[in-house]
Amino acid sequence: MNEINVTPAATFTPATSNLDYSVETVSLLTPEGEASGWMANRRTDTKAVLGVCTERYTLVQNSSLIETVETAFADNKLGDFTRKAHVVRDGARVYVQYDFKNQLVKLPKVGDDLGLRLILNNSFDRSCRVSFEMGILRLVCTNGLKTLQEEFSLTQKHSDKLDVSRLVDVVAGAVEGFKDSTKLFSRLADRPVKHEQGYAILDNLTKAKVIADRNVDKVKIIWNDPSHREDKSRNLWSLYNAVTQFTSHQVEPTSYELAQRINRGTLVALNKASLVEADFKKLTTAVANN
Repeated sequence: MNEINVTPAATFTPATSNLDYSVETVSLLTPEGEASGWMANRRTDTKAVLGVCTERYTLVQNSSLIETVETAFADNKLGDFTRKAHVVRDGARVYVQYDFKNQLVKLPKVGDDLGLRLILNNSFDRSCRVSFEMGILRLVCTNGLKTLQEEFSLTQKHSDKLDVSRLVDVVAGAVEGFKDSTKLFSRLADRPVKHEQGYAILDNLTKAKVIADRNVDKVKIIWNDPSHREDKSRNLWSLYNAVTQFTSHQVEPTSYELAQRINRGTLVALNKASLVEADFKKLTTAVANN
């Protein structure tokens, strides 16, 4: 097994889409040249250290994981898909986005077609398990929407052998979850808001640090002048789409994880407002100017 000296943490670069790299586990040495008891996961090409671990940690390489996952898609007869990778923190974390446009549900009230999105998570810094997160693709504008479904875990920890039969069950469960999750969006569409209330909601999301102050005006521009006729109606659904249009096209290309945090934080707040009148009143109350 290779050995390297302990070095300061790397400076991480912005997100990329390059999955074509492998990771090795090497022994970490103290400045005196002795074994530290810890291992480092580092890229074999750039030698960047992505995270530290113990000897019990087993890497799951992106290439073998993707091959196994896409076999499970075929076994579940999910049909054609498109794949897009978001590689962040020099490759320490990987999010592989699969869109299945033939797996559709419709929101009758607003006429939107929603497609299934599955996001495969992998990491080399021990920050997440190998897992699926379910998302939604809004076909009219290709916005990526979050859901409030829990992750569909493939393994409890990294292992050199993934249980393919278990993976098939996980994918099937995610598809069923997709159908259930759209009920939330229908409820948002059923909750009308006044145009000015939309501004108040965005200001309150900024106050709650869901959307940064430097970004909220960009969302307000979209809310004020919707790009799609489906968003002309004033309701919580069209407001959420104003947020996801901003994050999908202006934030996600360079800051994938930030875009996901904004989307989820917004959805949590809007979901509560759609369920509890007191939360709706609070969220639509104009923020006082200091």
